[in-house]
Amino acid sequence: MNKNIVKIAAGTMIASVVLTGNTSLPYNVLKEPIAHAATTNVHGVPKPPIEVISLENGSFEQPAVKYGTWETFDQSEVPGWKTTASDGLIEIQNHNENRDAADGEQYAELNAYEASALYQDIPTTPGATVRWQVEHRGRHTTDTATVKFGAPGDLKLIDTMTTSVDAWKTYSGTYTIPAGQTTTRFQFEAVGGDPTNGNLLDNIVFSTQSFITVAGQVNQTSVKKDKTATYAFDAKNEGGMASQNTTLTIPIPQEVTLDSPTAMVDGVSVTGSYDSNTRILSIPLGSIEKDATKHVTFDVKGATVANNITTQATVTHQDKGFTDEQYTNYSNDVTLSVIANNAPTIEASDQTLKKGATFNPLTGVSATDIEDGNLTTSVKITENDVDTTKEGVYHVTYSVTDSDGNVVTKRITVTVISNDAPTIIAEDHTLKKGGTFDPLADVSATDKEDGNLTKNIQITANDVDTSKEGTYHVTYAVTDSDNNKTTKTITVTVTSNDAPTIIAEDHTLKKGGTFDPLADVSATDKRRW
Repeated sequence: MNKNIVKIAAGTMIASVVLTGNTSLPYNVLKEPIAHAATTNVHGVPKPPIEVISLENGSFEQPAVKYGTWETFDQSEVPGWKTTASDGLIEIQNHNENRDAADGEQYAELNAYEASALYQDIPTTPGATVRWQVEHRGRHTTDTATVKFGAPGDLKLIDTMTTSVDAWKTYSGTYTIPAGQTTTRFQFEAVGGDPTNGNLLDNIVFSTQSFITVAGQVNQTSVKKDKTATYAFDAKNEGGMASQNTTLTIPIPQEVTLDSPTAMVDGVSVTGSYDSNTRILSIPLGSIEKDATKHVTFDVKGATVANNITTQATVTHQDKGFTDEQYTNYSNDVTLSVIANNAPTIEASDQTLKKGATFNPLTGVSATDIEDGNLTTSVKITENDVDTTKEGVYHVTYSVTDSDGNVVTKRITVTVISNDAPTIIAEDHTLKKGGTFDPLADVSATDKEDGNLTKNIQITANDVDTSKEGTYHVTYAVTDSDNNKTTKTITVTVTSNDAPTIIAEDHTLKKGGTFDPLADVSATDKRRW
């Protein structure tokens, strides 16, 4: 029989039209719902939590059964499940008869010792829509069982499963909880066949949709340019069932660059895809089990200085085992600032030194960094060829590194100049007794660095007496700007100033005699030898 129904959703009103077949099928049941487009939240507002409805132990993984065997348990020992069997026993198998489970390792056999039913009573919210799914398989022959939902004591036939031994077959649909039904029984009941074996069940789902929430953060509020920050997003399934085809997409802001499309998901490297045109990073997360979280991280580098750049992750997913609907949700806004990564600065000036002076290359040198502050103690000298014993031009090179690894160097010039004493130019003098003597006349002083120092000449000794013949001395002194002092002593000689004496005698000559007027004439003057 054909039980397909078209469901038309308009606001909160649901209308169902039975196309053909048994009209006993409840209005609120859909087999294989018609697919529709995913909801798009253009504002990226995270959606509020949903009411969760979910059965327990749907794959019969508890309690554990030894591989390749089967075991019966009292229903009190099997989480979630109850049986209508008179003995209260539930049979669970683990790869019995070399048969793989549809999900996990274990599955249940509905026909244990008698034809009975397995069921769960689940708290439900009227109006909620749940998905149901069951994997069914015949054991030794084709087996048949029914699926029934409803309030305990008022179950409705939802589907009839008839499956061969060849493979597991999936039966699924959706169910809307009727008004007033706060407890819903989800039941599988054997129909005919051998009451002691048959009707294998596994991977049972009766739950509201998967619902993935995303919480985003970044490991620091700001990142320096060219340095790394790590975005982290936790995708948590807060819905009623596992998800599939879960994908996280994140727009990478223009102000940062993506290190690599490879992300870490729960500590394992996962290759994503990155569209450099849209700047969208997509990371596949696969399936996320109910109540499980996948932790996603990836690195970016600061590229452009900017405040409060924001991104937001989008997650898309389907319900595990269903492809009819895709869901979309959003993370919170994640904000990061990119700040300048300033290099440090070194303060050091060129120097001029006197030959022989003491030179400490670190004196007056400092280093600062906008982020690190004073880095003076971290300054290193990488070059220093200064020799103060020789005149010349030398260099010192400094280096400093900040906490971000930015290295700055600075080179200064050190000039070593002469430190010669000044020179006094003054000559010895000879004076005539009674002559005038100016001790500073024609006296000068010069210095290689200071130039003309004549005006700074001082007379430190002067015993010249021009009224008396004799030998005297004058001493000069001059000091340059480096306190180099020079002295010089000259000799001043005062000589006699008497008139000379002519010796000439009167002469008597004979007429006609020869007369030489210079004969026997001499002249002398007083002098010192």
